[in-house]
Amino acid sequence: RKDVWGLSNMERRSLVNAMEALQADHSADGFQSLASFHAVPPLCPSPDANERFACCVHGQASFPLWHRLYTVQFEDALRRHGATVGVPYFDSMEAMKFLPWFFTDVTYHDPLYNTDTPNPWAGASIDFMGEGVKVERDLQMDHFAKEGENGYDTWSFNQYIFALEQDNFCDFEVQFEIAHNAIHAWLGGSTTYGMGHLHYASYDPVFILHHSNTDRIFATWQALQEYRGLDPNDVTCALELMREPLKPFSFGAPYNLNPNTKEYSLPEDTFDYRNHYHYDYDKLEMQGMSVDRLHDYIEERKEKDRVFAGFLLHGLGTSAHVQFQVCRGSGDMACTDAGFFDVLGGSAEMPWRFDRLYKYDITDVLEKKQVDVRDPFSIQLNITQTPSGEPLDSSVIPQPSILFEPGNRDHALHRVAPNRVRHELSHLTERDIMSLKASMRDLQLEEGVDGYQSIAGFHGAPGMCPSPESPEYACCVHGMPTFPHWHRLYAVEVEDALVRHGSSVALPYWDWTRPIDQLPSLFTNEMYYDAWKDEVLFNPFARGYVKHLGAYTVRDVQPELTKLSRDGKHSVLFDEVLLALEQEDYCDFEVQYEVVHNAIHYLVGGRQTYALSSLEYSSYDPLFFVHHSF
Repeated sequence: RKDVWGLSNMERRSLVNAMEALQADHSADGFQSLASFHAVPPLCPSPDANERFACCVHGQASFPLWHRLYTVQFEDALRRHGATVGVPYFDSMEAMKFLPWFFTDVTYHDPLYNTDTPNPWAGASIDFMGEGVKVERDLQMDHFAKEGENGYDTWSFNQYIFALEQDNFCDFEVQFEIAHNAIHAWLGGSTTYGMGHLHYASYDPVFILHHSNTDRIFATWQALQEYRGLDPNDVTCALELMREPLKPFSFGAPYNLNPNTKEYSLPEDTFDYRNHYHYDYDKLEMQGMSVDRLHDYIEERKEKDRVFAGFLLHGLGTSAHVQFQVCRGSGDMACTDAGFFDVLGGSAEMPWRFDRLYKYDITDVLEKKQVDVRDPFSIQLNITQTPSGEPLDSSVIPQPSILFEPGNRDHALHRVAPNRVRHELSHLTERDIMSLKASMRDLQLEEGVDGYQSIAGFHGAPGMCPSPESPEYACCVHGMPTFPHWHRLYAVEVEDALVRHGSSVALPYWDWTRPIDQLPSLFTNEMYYDAWKDEVLFNPFARGYVKHLGAYTVRDVQPELTKLSRDGKHSVLFDEVLLALEQEDYCDFEVQYEVVHNAIHYLVGGRQTYALSSLEYSSYDPLFFVHHSF
């Protein structure tokens, strides 16, 4: 496959003649039939289903794989009709003041016979919509022509570069797919029967040229994976999708008459495109950068601190254009344009929802506004339906998350006071334990806003959020990326209180990944002897008191707590902790981390009400804070 600009006269001629013949072919292997594979008339989940939807895959990890197979389907059909070269690609990453004549000129001049004929790559009819209905284009040349700050770094280039940066296939796919959507929007514009509408995009021959290029970018990512020392054909995410045959290719005859795409119609088949589909690219480059140079360029970009707006996208039943602003303060200058992207859709679309965020770099916007990532600011969305331009409610897309990715560089170390260094329970001396018990006892006796009852109430009952004046729910954060942050701050709150009451040691932690035969004695010994007071005192870590209910916390230790991991050397939760630590993406880590943390709450609290297993009362048990220190 060659760049559309680099085709020879005879290669252009063969492609024009082949497309003309393909459009004249009204069999199940002709243009109209192949165009319908993508969306309408719909064929999925099966041609005989009462309710059908478009077969094209969007918003899922198999998007690049389905469209790779679809491009092969057209390429093989063009070869059967006389093409002597593979489907060329339209490289849309370069700024251009005009688009290739190959698909924009309405007439084609045959250099062999010196004749002019209609150019079949300039458009096609949509037969099922009725006589005279043809594809339309509304070229958004302002987008195509816009250069980046350095000339070469256009919007498309930056979007695809960030996609190529990802070394996880599913992370790559999200960025890659949304970047690809923009060219649909820029070619289709405000038209209904155009590239910007999921239903009719595939009836425009430029669709094939665009997807030859997106497939080339996918092949470039595979080459980068190999350069990184990773398997270019391996997927470690969305494995359930890799076993789902890609339809309608898997249907076979009479719908798919291509035996090759039928045979290799599993997603995992599509990775080995050279051996299974017998094509290659003239070059795997972006803006003149080869794979090794791309790798270096990507690593250089990663040295800088970056801030992203993260969007969790799903099917809207329509195409849409999303613009967003970064807002801080009030007045005319409060909001600044920060970016845009497009969603491709239609009423016949297959239901879809990304399982991870689409990230958009807003670093430069924040720098120009002199806003730090830790400053309060908001993202304001403006969503319009395509092609009508009618506004959509901004709530159709969840409010984006703000993500900070520090640059790859060394971090300075700093010293901390000895009573701010947290130690594992088993490493505490008798002196440390006596100091902890004394300070916890005094904290529990303290009344007022700084006392234990007040601090324990921060987490659950009585609820104090959204404000103490209008309490509706508990303030603790769960099921969100800020879960670790909230609970870190909460542990510091208690640690500060213990130090204020004389503790000479920091809040200890209980490493429950080690083999457990019983709870640590700090939590189980009911009484202790205080030599200074010459008294036997109640152990403040043995249970907590819920003063507003007049109840004590209890523990109902479950037998699973003492089970061992598969290697027999750790607790049953050890492998789950390893899985959390394995994640390189913070939000992936947080989900695994929070769920395994939940296990201790249940395994210690059991099915009791005033216990660690209850969100409302867990923080009244002092064990809560030692658990959260770990």
